[in-house]
Amino acid sequence: MSIKEYDTYKTAYPVKSVKKGYGFYIRMLFEKCLGMFDYTGLPASLPAEEIEKNLIWFGFVGVFNHSKYGLTCANGGLSGIDQYYRATDFVYAQPVLGSDQLKIGDKCIVMYNTQSDIINPYGFKELIKRYARLMADIDSSIDIQIINSRATKLNSVSNDLIAAAVNNAMQALESGESYTVNQNSILDGWTPKDWNTAHPDTLEKLIDAKQSILNSFLEEIGVKSINEKRERMISNEVSADNQLLMVNTDDLVQTRKKGVDAINNMFGTNISVELNDIYNVSKNINIIGGNANDNDDTTVF
Repeated sequence: MSIKEYDTYKTAYPVKSVKKGYGFYIRMLFEKCLGMFDYTGLPASLPAEEIEKNLIWFGFVGVFNHSKYGLTCANGGLSGIDQYYRATDFVYAQPVLGSDQLKIGDKCIVMYNTQSDIINPYGFKELIKRYARLMADIDSSIDIQIINSRATKLNSVSNDLIAAAVNNAMQALESGESYTVNQNSILDGWTPKDWNTAHPDTLEKLIDAKQSILNSFLEEIGVKSINEKRERMISNEVSADNQLLMVNTDDLVQTRKKGVDAINNMFGTNISVELNDIYNVSKNINIIGGNANDNDDTTVF
């Protein structure tokens, strides 16, 4: 069955809807986080995307040996406290896996997304939601500006009959069709007025702001995102900038490595985890002499 493009117009994506845009960017930004780490040695029963999904959204994930499904992971809750007020038990309830309360370090391992998640599990959920809302607001403003740029005339009419005739004429012109007005009184009751609320430079500023917001999100998770010539920056500035990004990703890597080591020790596996090369600032940026290499652009996402 073929799909005709114009048949889908009535259900076209409502770009100016902040609510729809928010949902779109939740998925998009979540995807940016999901591919940050490469796992090797995972058993088939323990998919990397399930580990990362829980780490990113909830800040932690419980890994345990299930009697039916083998080594697996689940989202759940944390209970109990030790002398440092850290959780001692992992509790889960899932339709297929069932439910249980497992002693952390004895029957299960809890992996964390960051060091701060050990104290107060949060993941990247609030970060993703925050930037998704900003991106959705920007998209809505861009769409409104684009629409307003087409509204060069505001049609003032004296009654509904003339309004319908003028609207039909405008729609015909928009579709590239001819249209004939056959009522003599229409011209007397129709007054087109100049009306354009779009500012010439606003659209460009909004597009720049959107890119800046996306870059800010990526840098929050430790990723340099835009192509930029860095020869105008002195070596110390570039180095400090890159080191700050590496601090972010190093925290994410180290908490995962700690969790993976604990899993290997408890369950006899040989799992390892590393930062995906495309997200690795130290591999993607080289500083030569006192300046950045002219051809040395950072990874684009």
